[in-house]
Amino acid sequence: MTNPQPSGRIENNPYAGRPINGRLLLTISEAAKALRISRSSLYRLFVGGELAWVQIGGSRRVTSAEIHRFIAAHTEAAS
Repeated sequence: MTNPQPSGRIENNPYAGRPINGRLLLTISEAAKALRISRSSLYRLFVGGELAWVQIGGSRRVTSAEIHRFIAAHTEAAS
């Protein structure tokens, strides 16, 4: 079961689908590390609907594609 994925463009993202540290699914700690934020900041992104997760049993995982999508969606072009 997954939560609704926030809208964001990944079709133009060359990193979409690429593993992070060799993994397609990241633990909460690994996802926070990949984004260089705290675990509590990551949970705030979940609650705010800005970052999607995969529910596996009682655990949440974040796909590497979702990390790449989030970064692409929040990257601003230089002016």
